[in-house]
Amino acid sequence: ERQFWFHTITGSRQLSPPPEWVEHKEQLKLERERNAHLRKEKLEEDQDPAVKFRMKRFRFFKALRDHNKTSNLADTPLMHLKIRRSHMFTDTLAIFSHFKRKDLIKKTKIEFVGEDGIDSGGLTKDWYLSLSRSFSVAVHNIFTENGGLLEISQKSDASPSSLQKFEFAGMLLGKALYDRQFLDVPLTKNFFKLILNIPIQADDLSEVDETLNKSLSWIMENDITDVIFSTFSVEVKDEKSNKIERMPLCENGENRDVTEENKEEYVKLMAEWRLKYSVLSQLEAFKSGLNVLVPDELLENFSISELEMLFNGKKNISVDEIRAYTIYQGGIDAGSKVVLWFWQLMRDYEMESKMKLLKFITGSDRVPLDGFDQPFNITNGEDMTPDMLPRAHTCFNQIVLPPYKSYAMMKAKTSLAIENTEGFEMT
Repeated sequence: ERQFWFHTITGSRQLSPPPEWVEHKEQLKLERERNAHLRKEKLEEDQDPAVKFRMKRFRFFKALRDHNKTSNLADTPLMHLKIRRSHMFTDTLAIFSHFKRKDLIKKTKIEFVGEDGIDSGGLTKDWYLSLSRSFSVAVHNIFTENGGLLEISQKSDASPSSLQKFEFAGMLLGKALYDRQFLDVPLTKNFFKLILNIPIQADDLSEVDETLNKSLSWIMENDITDVIFSTFSVEVKDEKSNKIERMPLCENGENRDVTEENKEEYVKLMAEWRLKYSVLSQLEAFKSGLNVLVPDELLENFSISELEMLFNGKKNISVDEIRAYTIYQGGIDAGSKVVLWFWQLMRDYEMESKMKLLKFITGSDRVPLDGFDQPFNITNGEDMTPDMLPRAHTCFNQIVLPPYKSYAMMKAKTSLAIENTEGFEMT
């Protein structure tokens, strides 16, 4: 059966729809799509920030998996790393130097030389945290601490061995995102801006170089005529040869004087040099490593604070939140005396001790953003005596508590355990 279109004015019939009808339908379709997009934007604007961040994370992780999807995992789906704990940085660097994307998408499996622990997740969490903390060790010359935050070391250079370390650092951050693991890399706001390709500003200097920031602020606030005798250049010291070179901030900068009329441009260029261009090669190597698994466009939907949380997890440990994810085994429940003492102990601990206790139990001192995959588990140590230390099984987020007779005894034994535990042994 054939369908004809009848034109009411001309009286003609045709097999194809009139152009004006097609145009009208297209306009209706575009209008519906536009309205749907506006409703979606309005819905997201009205959402709780925590819900919005959760939705962003879910979309990010899906896109990340899709971006790295492959049917070829070579000969094994595992990335098995045999590491000496005392040489964690150098051992991992040597292994990662040969890795490509096809290697990094494999599931991480850690073996620490000389330790009997079997990695069902706990050793991996410990490896990520411990290795990321080694990035700020001075001998590696990658990051330097400034007011508790990390920035690219100004003493680092652009030699091949140095750039390899920065690429390695970027690869580890990308691998951690892919594996949904937390690190301990409290980067500066400026560094997160560079990762997100957000333009830097002179005001960002206050976070990393207060002395230079004050100097440039004074220049902007005062008449520098016959006061400042500088050119559009900066002195750079070669850490290996101790030689000082003068680098131009712009074309022919070493021959261009700073004046009252051009000081704003000078301040802008000086800030950009300190915040970005003085370590540009190192930054590019870092981003090259990060982009092996994580392309820039997947990160740019996050704000600076969101990206910081994506890398490092939550800054605070909420006892109530952990309790919400807890199960009890061995004949105890939420009302048992030893359980109530445990939660009281977590509340009484300072944040540093809370983090140590959480790491003792789970292998990580951070609470997962979306709760524990394996429930937090408090188990009654039926085979244990009151004078024993608590046991932990980090792969299962489990702490096994002896039948302590008092809160004071539990606190003493638990504090001893978390202060003197490193490494994993079979129990």
